[in-house]
Amino acid sequence: MRVTIKPTEQFLQEFEDTMQAVIARRAVPQEPEVSFASIDVFRQFFTEKRLEMLHVIRHRRPGSVYALAKLLKRDFKSVHADLKRLAQLGLVRVRRQKAKTPKGYRAVPVVGYDRIVLEMAV
Repeated sequence: MRVTIKPTEQFLQEFEDTMQAVIARRAVPQEPEVSFASIDVFRQFFTEKRLEMLHVIRHRRPGSVYALAKLLKRDFKSVHADLKRLAQLGLVRVRRQKAKTPKGYRAVPVVGYDRIVLEMAV
């Protein structure tokens, strides 16, 4: 997973360039990327607890959000909220697995990469 820190203007220019390439039917890189406008915004998002969550999901592979909360020793509601934010940016996938629960499935968090590469201009 590639995470970048770049000014909004640069992000918008790259987005426009990508859209022009798509319209012209040229190849566009498919590497997943998440961008932040500043290091401060990056730090607000990647809290220690969220980084720990990514690590635990990747290496301990909890079978449910409840199991993840137990491993992290955090309350379910907070874990669920953080998981939702990570999933919105594509940093975590939550897949449904059939289970004998009232809903008939269990939400299983998955991290599909080994590392996060941070890229920023100096």
